[in-house]
Amino acid sequence: MAPDVLDELIVTCEQVLRTRGWESALVELGAGDTRHSDGLWKEAVREYYSAIESGVRYRTDEAGEVVAAGAALKKIAARATELGLIPANYAALFTFIDSIRSPRSHGAGPTPVEVEVGPAESLLMANHARALLVYLAQRP
Repeated sequence: MAPDVLDELIVTCEQVLRTRGWESALVELGAGDTRHSDGLWKEAVREYYSAIESGVRYRTDEAGEVVAAGAALKKIAARATELGLIPANYAALFTFIDSIRSPRSHGAGPTPVEVEVGPAESLLMANHARALLVYLAQRP
């Protein structure tokens, strides 16, 4: 009998997370989707942020490094960059999510822009989180 060539085919972020055993990230991603479906935009964004943070922690742990339990994503991503887990020019993709996470002034320019977290921001975060998690899980 021929092996099932599609057996190893991964087509969703959730499959990637299950395959890697990244349970916390999987749970947080699902919680974000539930909050998004319920119209709880800020809470959804917070869960998606946590999923990405967990993904970066998993990769850092797999590299044999330990990051402090309370460390923010910015620090964890910086350490992952130092370890070569995230290319330096991609680090901004990971720290960008801080600008979505809460309703506050965004931008470093002279005139910050107030961005309220709503359905568009939640959807952006959902897709951004999935893209980053798939990327992290597929990197050697």
